[in-house]
Amino acid sequence: VILLMIFTVYPLCYLIYRSLFGGNLITKAPKFVGADNYKTLFESGDFHQVLANTLIYTVITVVFTMVLAVVIAAWLNSKKNRRLNEMVQTCIFTPHIISMVSVSTLFLWLMDSKNGLLNIVLNALGFESYTFLASPDTALFSVALVTIWKGLGYYVLLIMAELQNIPTSVYEAAEMDDTPVLKTFFKITLPMISPTILFTSVVATIASFKVFDSISVMTGGGPLNSTNTLVYYIYEYAFRYGKPGQACAAGVILLIFVNRKPHTRPYILVVQCDAKAEEQLNAYLKDSAEKFVIKSKSIQSGRMELNYDLRLKSPDTAFVNAIDAMEGVESAVLI
Repeated sequence: VILLMIFTVYPLCYLIYRSLFGGNLITKAPKFVGADNYKTLFESGDFHQVLANTLIYTVITVVFTMVLAVVIAAWLNSKKNRRLNEMVQTCIFTPHIISMVSVSTLFLWLMDSKNGLLNIVLNALGFESYTFLASPDTALFSVALVTIWKGLGYYVLLIMAELQNIPTSVYEAAEMDDTPVLKTFFKITLPMISPTILFTSVVATIASFKVFDSISVMTGGGPLNSTNTLVYYIYEYAFRYGKPGQACAAGVILLIFVNRKPHTRPYILVVQCDAKAEEQLNAYLKDSAEKFVIKSKSIQSGRMELNYDLRLKSPDTAFVNAIDAMEGVESAVLI
């Protein structure tokens, strides 16, 4: 509790408190200015651009990372060659363990508009040099590509671990029905790994909002403020421009962005059980789900099949395992 107070509660309270004062880093008695720092931020065109840059960077990073991670994880999971899988996983995951400063320094050289290796290759192939970090139109996307390359392997491993938890009987049933591969992926695989995709998307979103290292090393917020993001803006106003009050106000706004309460999502739960288990199952769902409705109920050969419409935040395998472990429950599938 003491450590929580020292390292979490006190810095949070001081951040909010300091955002209400003016002065600089060496002012002994900063003047109380109330909400003026927030007013200054929202009236600033530069801050509007910083927010837009942060949102665009987050969308690019999260969308491309999640799509590539799901595709690569599904491809690896379908391969039976264990040695090939291990080799590909190692190659993909290795960038994640390298320092972001080192990765940014490497790509700063690779993406140099004049002497960078990428442009040398493009010129050798007969193409014109690409601006990468030198143009406001391409700089933010180039920095996002570096983040995607570095973090992709981590998300691939998380999603692949969830893919391996899907019962093989589900795929065997789809194969017996001659279900096309794409339909199997979108109707079975994707819904069953959606909790993990949601979790990884939230993690990637928070990480994108807090980007600093790559911006600092590769662009310094330029050119023309096109890659300046919220955390780098806070750093600049706190230590370069000597306006800690305004920096703390921006920090409070960042805090609001990364600590928003997650929304619930709809799911379908299919449970095969006996009549006695229904009451226990409903009691569990009442405590675990924000909302649940029995969509349909059927009885065949003394066994009951219940279909529920649920609203959950982010269910994990423990949620389904707890239902499977109930007395009288034969199987449970969350879609």
